[in-house]
Amino acid sequence: MPTDGADFGRIKACYGKAFTAARIGASESDVAEIAVAGVERDIRHAGGAPSFQATIDLLVEVTKSPVGGRERLLAGVDAINREFGAASFTRYVSSAAETLGLECLRKGSSPSRDSLAALVLGKLIESRCCDGITPYITRNRTQSVAESGRIVTAIKEHVRPSGSLSSLASRMLNGSAKGLPEKAPKASRVSHVASDLRNEVIGSA
Repeated sequence: MPTDGADFGRIKACYGKAFTAARIGASESDVAEIAVAGVERDIRHAGGAPSFQATIDLLVEVTKSPVGGRERLLAGVDAINREFGAASFTRYVSSAAETLGLECLRKGSSPSRDSLAALVLGKLIESRCCDGITPYITRNRTQSVAESGRIVTAIKEHVRPSGSLSSLASRMLNGSAKGLPEKAPKASRVSHVASDLRNEVIGSA
């Protein structure tokens, strides 16, 4: 795992499970799911990403009306950086959004607000987690940069269609002014009491 000073504690706390899973050979889809949970921990660890919703609004506006889009995108990103510059996560959101916005303008695509939110989070996962996994598993698993690159590319590809990523994107768009996502709904607990199981079986018969 990277040991770049003060950042090591954040990486270990937020993405340590993803690094470990990749090192021991877990499936790329499993590592992707763990990485999605990691970026939520990362955002909470930083105290939120208050620029997130404004940044997604900018991407929606620019991609739906692409004339002069590049200039409007860059000016909008600069304005968001000034407004939310005190928050540590702002520059990462801005960088991800700028890259994504330019990709959308080049392709002429206009994704929905929810899709853009998920795509920005995917970019954050790539830069904050996946890019660091490559040298880590090269040293500790594959001893091959090419093989590590193949594994990490597959992890990134599994992040993008992840249901967990879509859920997090929705919760970020409906989150607090501080840029903290809504809490994920708790899954209903399964009862193992004999009478409850019997009633469930009878009810479904």
